[in-house]
Amino acid sequence: MAEVLVFGIFALVALVGAITMLSAPNPVYSVIGLLAAMFAIAVMYVLLDAHFVAAVQVIIYAGAVMTLFLFVLMMIGIDAPNAYGPRIPGQRIMTAIVAVGLFAAIMLAAKSAWV
Repeated sequence: MAEVLVFGIFALVALVGAITMLSAPNPVYSVIGLLAAMFAIAVMYVLLDAHFVAAVQVIIYAGAVMTLFLFVLMMIGIDAPNAYGPRIPGQRIMTAIVAVGLFAAIMLAAKSAWV
């Protein structure tokens, strides 16, 4: 029973970390949320007796990839103001057309005999 409770707590931590990653206005907070989710997933792997996968999760994803993300954020300058240029006329309409086209292509590919 205690193992299920700990698993549920860390599943909730992973969910909160993922939501924080998606909704944080500051990119550094977003990376910290992703890091919390990665560590929580590693703990869940340990609870499932997948110790090697948990070690790889911590060493490669939480260690190397998060360090790379933070390094890139620091290099591009996260404190710089948003430098968006003027909008292109018809940009939203073209975006919607491309999105519908991609969705139709994916649905067509999913119904083919090769899938």
